[in-house]
Order: sequence, then structure tokens, then C-alpha cells
Amino acid sequence: VTVSVDQVRVGQTSTKQKTNKPTYNEEFSATVTDGHQIELSVFHDTPIGYDDFVANCTLHFQDLLRSAGPNNSFEGWVDLEPEGKVFVVITLTGSFTEGTLPRDRIFKNLTRKRQRAMRRRVHQVNGHKFMATYLRQPTYCSHCREFIWGVFGKQGYQCQVCTCVVHKRCHHLIVTACTCQNNSNKTDLKVTEQRFGINIPHKFSVHNYKVPTFCDHCGSLLWGIMRQGLQCKICKMNVHIRCQANVAPNCGVNSAELAKTLACMGLQPGSISPNSKLVSRSTLRHQGKGSVKDGNNVSESSASKLGLKDLTFLRVLGKGSFGKVMLAKMKEGGQLYAVKVLKKDVILQDDDVECTMTEKRILSLARNHPFLTKLYCCFQTP
Repeated sequence: VTVSVDQVRVGQTSTKQKTNKPTYNEEFSATVTDGHQIELSVFHDTPIGYDDFVANCTLHFQDLLRSAGPNNSFEGWVDLEPEGKVFVVITLTGSFTEGTLPRDRIFKNLTRKRQRAMRRRVHQVNGHKFMATYLRQPTYCSHCREFIWGVFGKQGYQCQVCTCVVHKRCHHLIVTACTCQNNSNKTDLKVTEQRFGINIPHKFSVHNYKVPTFCDHCGSLLWGIMRQGLQCKICKMNVHIRCQANVAPNCGVNSAELAKTLACMGLQPGSISPNSKLVSRSTLRHQGKGSVKDGNNVSESSASKLGLKDLTFLRVLGKGSFGKVMLAKMKEGGQLYAVKVLKKDVILQDDDVECTMTEKRILSLARNHPFLTKLYCCFQTP
């Protein structure tokens, strides 16, 4: 297990070969200035070469401070991605209100000789765990579909969970979420999952290729003479049979063009992902529920301040049996909004309250979509 603070390694647990007395309860101490997050990475020890990645998790200092006890300490099991748990005890001491100071990164020489086996960095993008990988055969990028050049060194990045391979320049442009994420985190945040996301399944069927073809997921060659792989009937995507379960449901979506569009809008691919702080929130859910509720109360109180006095109605855009849609202008900022005014007496008489709440829920779930109507706020009048 490697412990890193803001991508700087501060320690790693020791390993022993074939022993009945492993080392437990190891302690690490580090001085942090203007720190943001702690990363725990688990590797499988190998005698030769780089250690195999197993799982990791990220804990933010802000979440630790909210869920810490009276002694500024956190103790409990932390969920790892994609699977597993680790028991940690984190104690925060010192001042947490100091200004930004120059950060002197000091790398201590550890007693273990195989230090380079643990120094590979894990790049997390939309649930993917990308690490620099040496490619032993010709490989194509699964994002831009271009060839990954290079002979010496690590040519590309590969997700250690779903095995997709991309260029180093393309790993931060991935818009689809990793299909092999932790199931426990998915069940904890059901509402978050229903926000904007790409979910168009492929329709794969066994295909015979007459020319050499490369997999559009892992980038390697489809080996064999007959029935070498699978091809989507709609978007003509070619993958290995072993890669079918790891392919993201993005049939017909050009990921490269979508990433360029998001860049033109000033958005990062990770900003539309529903799992930006999934690990840190879920791991601290047993102690941080109070802080999350407090944050929701603040947002609700701020939204309830908006009323008719803050809007200037300009004209009627449309009429219906339940009400009207009017064009309104904000008095302070001058922004234009479409306000849907409902007749409460008609809704109550026809018993359509559930339909109204369903419409509100759909608009609130789609508020992160860049091309759909967004729900700004809701309020009632006497």
C-alpha cells in the first residue's frame, strides 16, 4: 500500500516473502502545507519489473475535517476502487487555517531497494485508473483511433480496470465512465447516477474479418483466422470477445468530437461525470452525513430566497391547460428565463400533483446536460 499526499509519496507498507508474520499497524507521518487530498494505492508485489496495480482511493482533507471526531482523527474502513477495503486511522494535527506557504517536496530514501516499483502514478479520469504502460505490440488509441507510436519507454496509458488504451495526450479527454467501477458506490448515489451520462448500449455480434483489424477498446490486433472478434451492428465498432464486458455504452457517439465540443464550452470531461468525489464521499458516509445535510440546507435556503419580486415578466411564450410559460428577466443580473406558472387549483382538482413532481424531478436530473433545458429553481406563491 502506497500513501501519497497531493501526488507526492510519503510512505509505503513493507512486504515479506512467504512469511506467517506479516507487518501490521504501520504508521506514517508527514508535514503537509496547503494539502488537498490523500491517495492510497494498493499494488501486488512482483519480484521483477513493476508491481501490478490492484486498487486505490482518494480522500480529500475537507471531507476528513468534516467527518473527524473531537481529536481531529478519522478511523474506519475505506472503500477502494474498483473493489476492496482498507482500515486506516488518520490523525490531523496542527493549524488548518494557515495561508499558502512555499511547498518543499522532500523525498526520503526508503530502506526498501525496489523503490521504483511503486512510483507509477495513477491518473483518475471519470472512474478510469490510467497508468503509463509499455506496449509490446502495435496498438491504436481507443479515443482518437490513431496509432500509438514509440519503441522505447512507455508509449501510452492503460486503464488498470477496464484495460482501455489511449495516448498520453488523450487520457484526460475521456468522456465515458469506466464500466468496472465499484458497485457499492453506485448504489450509494442513485440520484447522482441518473444525471447526464452516455448510456447507449452496443449490439455486438460475432464477425469474420478478411483484413487485419485492431480492437477499438484495447487497441491490439484481433488474432485468428475466423470469428476473430465482435462487431457492433450499428456503429461498426470492433472489439475482442474478452473486451465486450468492458466496453462503455457509447454506441454512435464520437468521443473525440464530444471532447472538442466540451473544450469549446469551457468544460472538462470530468466535470460532467457524476463521480467526481465518489470515493471520498462514500467512504466517509457513516460519519459525514450531518455535514452533507447541512450543505443541502444551505442550498435550499439560498434557493428559497428567490421570488416574484426578483423577476420582471416580459411576455407570454405559451399557454396550456395547467398554466402559462412566460419570459422573465432577472432584476439584478438581467438574465432571461422561461418561467412556467402552474394553476394549483386545477392541478389539485385533476389529481395531477404526482405528474408535476415527476416533471420537476426529470428537469432536476437533467440539469448537468449541456444541451437540455436546465431547471434553475422552483418556488410557490400564496
